[in-house]
Order: sequence, then C-alpha cells, then structure tokens
Amino acid sequence: MKKQLLKIGCLLSVLFLFTSCVKDDVAYLVVKLEDTESFYSRYEVSHFGSWCLCEDRVLADYVQHNGSWIGIEKVIFPPNYVKYKFLEGECFRGVTPKNVSIPSSVTWIREDTFSCCFNLTSVDIPSSVFRIDKGAFRGCKSLTSVEIPSSVTEIGYAAFFGCSSLTSIEIPSSVTEIEMDAFWGCKSLKSMYLRATTPPSRDGVFSGCKSLTSIEIPSSVTEIGYGTFRGCRSLTSVEIPSSVTEIGDDAFYACESLTSVDIPSSVTEIGNGAFRECRSLTSIEIPSSVTWIGYGVFQDCSSLTYMTVEEGNSNYDSRGNCNAIIETSSNTLISGCKST
Repeated sequence: MKKQLLKIGCLLSVLFLFTSCVKDDVAYLVVKLEDTESFYSRYEVSHFGSWCLCEDRVLADYVQHNGSWIGIEKVIFPPNYVKYKFLEGECFRGVTPKNVSIPSSVTWIREDTFSCCFNLTSVDIPSSVFRIDKGAFRGCKSLTSVEIPSSVTEIGYAAFFGCSSLTSIEIPSSVTEIEMDAFWGCKSLKSMYLRATTPPSRDGVFSGCKSLTSIEIPSSVTEIGYGTFRGCRSLTSVEIPSSVTEIGDDAFYACESLTSVDIPSSVTEIGNGAFRECRSLTSIEIPSSVTWIGYGVFQDCSSLTYMTVEEGNSNYDSRGNCNAIIETSSNTLISGCKST
C-alpha cells in the first residue's frame, strides 16, 4: 500500500511540474533525485551558455564540482519562450536529459550543444533552425531517431558523430552542405534518405556506419569524397549517379558486403584504395572516361573474378581479355584479379 501511494505521489508530482503555471521567459529542468523514486523537483534555468546555471545554488554548485547533472528527466521550454535565438556551444554538454524540445525561437544549434548527452533518446528540432553546427549531437549514444526539418541548410562537421543508436535519418532537400564526418560511427544506422537536391557527400560523412545496407546518392552529387562510405560493412549495393566525376580515396574501403557497383561514364578519377577490401565484389568495369586510377584501388578484393576496361579508353586497357587493368602508355599492371 505504501509503495502504491508512493508511486501515486510520484505521478502527481510530475503532473504538477508539467501542468503548473510556467513563465514565458523561463526554461525548466525537471530533476529526479537519485536517492528516491517519489520526489521530483523543477529548477528555473537563468542562462543557457557554457554552463546551464539554475536559481538553486545547491544544484549549481553540484554542477560545478562534478561536471554534470545526474537524473535530469526533461528540459522544458514554455510555448512562448523567446529568450534565445540560438543555443550556445556546450550548453547541454554532458548533461543527462532524456528528452529536449527546442523552442521555436532557436535558429541555430551551435557547436557541441548536446555533445555527450549520453541519456538523450529524442530531440524535437523546430522548423526555425537553419544550421546544426559542429559536434552538436556528438556522442549522444542513446539517440535513436531525429527528424531534421526542411528549414535546415547546413549540417556541420561531426554533427551526429558516434550516435551509435541512431537507426535511420532523412536529409531534406533544403540541406546545401553536409560537412566531414557528420554521421561517422553511427553503427546502428540502417537507412539513409538523401533528397534529390542534397549536395555532395563530404569526406567521411557515413564512415563507420556498419549497419547501413543501402543508400541512394542524389543526382546533385559530383564527388564521392575521401572515406565517405569507409567501413560500411553491410552495404550491399550502391548506385552512383551520372553526375559523379570523382570517386575519392578510400571512398568504399572495407565495404565487405558490396557485391556490385556500376561506375558511370561520367567518372574521370578513382582515388587510392577506393574499393579496397570490398571482399564480396565479384566484377568491375572501368569506363572509357576514366583518366586516372590511384594505388591499390581493388586491393584485397578477394572475390573479384572479372575485371575489364571499356574500349576507347586512351589511358587504360584490358588487352586480350586479361581480366586486369593495365596502364597503356607504360604497360604497367594497375590491378588484377584471381583469373588474371
């Protein structure tokens, strides 16, 4: 009976926190104390900056001494909250809320705002936000999903780096820049939807997304940058659009499940190790448009049995159906396979 009353009291206290009168210009932290199941408290936040300082000095002192808040359940912004146009860098760094609804007054999520918020499972990004900055959600290992609104135009360097529980994400057509390592190490990411006008993938954008099985590269992409899909071990197929002219170094390095890839006739350069350790790749054709092939492009592709260069290529050939790539001018073997 006592336990039931305790739970009822707990629910009532939470209900009070969410329904009681709040000020339009004040945000709140709902804090569950670690040593009890029945007591919640609400603290007014007086500033969002390098540290979130609360009106309660004990909590503020606790933050200063230990570097993080323990037991924060939620961050509440009232509907009319208009105090900040952006969330300053590191203002939630290392804090442990499970859910945050960003107010509609915010236009910019700055560097490392939610970095290392290990308990954060969801975040609501309003349609007022135009930029998600460097490392904004870096290391949010419990974040399972995030919806990027169509107002966003830029996703910064390592913005979602190491969000290891993120399973899917859709990049809207409004995005004009995705910076390096934006989704590096999102190892649970199975699907990625890039809208048709999304810009070129930068270096290492999807590196280490080892659960990613498929991706459609939009026709606006002209270059697949360094290590873009490096270590995407579950990627079985990829369609490279005819807009692509360059496949960068290590672009598909260690994509161990990739069985086939069609290189379009628009491609002129294939970088060092671009398909290295693609152990399931069985065949490859180099189009006549290719003028430069880097070192070790197909190194350790142990299942590769067919390799050819399209006729009309003035730089490389596969003379006599030799199942190899030969540099024509120097008669140098660039790459071979099992049946070479």
